[in-house]
This record gives sequence, structure tokens and C-alpha cells, in this order.
Amino acid sequence: MECHTLPFKDECEKCFVAMSSKDVERIEIFSSILTKHEITEKKILNGDSFSSEDAAIVSEKLTELSPEGAKAVYSELIGTSSDKDWRDWRVFLQMIFTWEEENKDKRQFLLKLRSITFADESDADKIQQIVNSHIKGYYQDSSPSEPIKNALYLANRQLQAKEQLIQKMMANIG
Repeated sequence: MECHTLPFKDECEKCFVAMSSKDVERIEIFSSILTKHEITEKKILNGDSFSSEDAAIVSEKLTELSPEGAKAVYSELIGTSSDKDWRDWRVFLQMIFTWEEENKDKRQFLLKLRSITFADESDADKIQQIVNSHIKGYYQDSSPSEPIKNALYLANRQLQAKEQLIQKMMANIG
């Protein structure tokens, strides 16, 4: 069944039928927050914009790249290639702020970051870790026939399966 991005589509009958009592409570809380606090038009509700903490964490992680990898990231996102001190996190923080002047979406930044090809495999792994830790709700781009390459994603799926199994066993006991 298809679901809408936002959980409060009253006019959609499928959404209305699929809602549980917990969903109704969450919607009421969410609606009360929205009415109490006016949301500006430019603010993104779903947390896709960069906070200063996010930008600082990402820029700090980018200093761990090799000089070639750091230069590739900088030139891909800013469009210019120049010699900088690639161990200085402020270079990357400024890069994020410059990029964000035109692009407000954090996911766009992270997806662009993930699309960069690196000569060094460890740089590619570090970028993948940065992207996975900052994208909420990981979306896999590969087709179902391709093997899943993300170890963190696999571990998370295995953990979810184990938790579901434990819940079923507990339900059978009680």
C-alpha cells in the first residue's frame, strides 16, 4: 500500500483506514505544534536542512579524506579546484555554507557527495559513512537484483528481523 509522506492526509481514504489510534494521537500532537509555532515558508519541516552542528560534523569528517579525495569533493561541490589546507575543517565548513546558499536541501548535498567517484577506496568508504549517518531513512538506489553493499544497512535489517522474532516469541509466551 502506498503511503503519503506526511501522516495526516485526511482526504485520502486509504490513509484514514490504515491509521491506528497511536497515529491519530501523533497527528493531533503534530497539528497542535504546527498551530502553536508558525512555520516560515523557507523552513523545511522534515529536517532536510543543515544545522550548524550537522555542517560541523560533516566538515570534520571530510578532513579525514586523502588530499586527492578532498580536492575532488571540493571541486565537485564548489566548481573550482584550488590548493587548500585539506586538513582544516574550516575549508569544508565554508564549502558547505557556500553550497547551501543556492541549495537548501541536505539530502541533495549528501547525494551529490555520494555520487563523486574516488580513486581511493578508503575515501569512498568514508564518504559512504558520512552519507549514511546523515540521511534519515536510507534509500537504496540499486535494483533488487543487485546485492546490497552497505554493511550498516544489512546489520540494521538483521537487527530489525531479530527484534520482530523476539516480539513474536514474547507474544506466544503471554
